[in-house]
Amino acid sequence: MDFDYTPEQEQLRKDYRTRLEAVMTPERRAAVANLTEGAPR
Repeated sequence: MDFDYTPEQEQLRKDYRTRLEAVMTPERRAAVANLTEGAPR
């Protein structure tokens, strides 16, 4: 079995991460850190 991402999936993952990093400032991360289950406290 091959569990690697396809080139298209890998590019989508990279694009999404770049966009997410642009909007998730340290302040936003701190604000939502305790809102989800399993988040570090």
